[in-house]
Amino acid sequence: MENLTSLMRSLDDISSLIPEGTYLEMANNLKKVHETIPKDTDPPMLDLRSLQVNVPFQVVQPGMAVHRLQNDEDSDDDDDEDEDEVVQRVPTTVIIETDTRSEIRTEFHQNNIIIERLKADIRIAERSLRLLKPIINLTPKIKEAAIMDFCDGDPDCVGGGEWTFDNLNAATMWSSEEERRECTSKMYERTLYNNYKIRENRRISRLTIEARELKRNLEIELEDYKDRQAYLTRTYL
Repeated sequence: MENLTSLMRSLDDISSLIPEGTYLEMANNLKKVHETIPKDTDPPMLDLRSLQVNVPFQVVQPGMAVHRLQNDEDSDDDDDEDEDEVVQRVPTTVIIETDTRSEIRTEFHQNNIIIERLKADIRIAERSLRLLKPIINLTPKIKEAAIMDFCDGDPDCVGGGEWTFDNLNAATMWSSEEERRECTSKMYERTLYNNYKIRENRRISRLTIEARELKRNLEIELEDYKDRQAYLTRTYL
C-alpha cells in the first residue's frame, strides 16, 4: 500500500512532463490497482483455482469431493426418515431371523434323512464287495452257471432238465458225428467252463472297481453332510 502511494506521488511530480492523456490513463490504472488491494477489514483471500465446486446436475468424477448443504428443514426430514427406517427395520429383522431359523431347522431335518440314506447305500456297497469274489475253483455251482450262460438261460437248451453238460449234449442236434465227438469231449467241456470263468472274473473285477469307487464317494458325501450338521448345530441350534 505504501509503495502504491509513493508511485502516485511520483506520477504527480512528473505530470507536467508527460501528455495529459497518458497521465489520465496511468492515474486510472493506479486507481484500479488500489481498489483491488484488500483492506485490513477484508477477509483473507483464497485461491479458488484448486477447489472443486460441484455445480448442480454436474457429473461427479472419481475422486471429486461432494459437499451437500443441509438446512434445518432437510435435517428434520432426515430425522423423520431415520425414525421411519428404525420403525420398519426392527420387524423386518425379526422376520428375517425367524425365517432363517425355520430354514435352518428344515435343512437340518432333511440332512438327517440324507445321512441315513447314505449310510444305507454304503451298507449295500459293502455287501456287494463281500459278494463280488473272483472265481477260483470250478465248483458244481460254477459249472451250472457256465452251462446256463452258454444257453442264454433257455431251458430247452438242456431239455428242460438241470443245467449240466450231459443234458446239454443230449438236447443238441448234431450236424455230423465229427461235430458230436468234438463238442462232447472233456477238453471242450473244460474249455467251456474256463471261458465262462474268464468272462465272469472280468465282470467281477469291473463291478468291484465300481463298487469301491461308489463306496468312497458315498463316504465323502456322508462326511460333508456330517460336517454341515455339526456347523448348523454349533452356530444356530
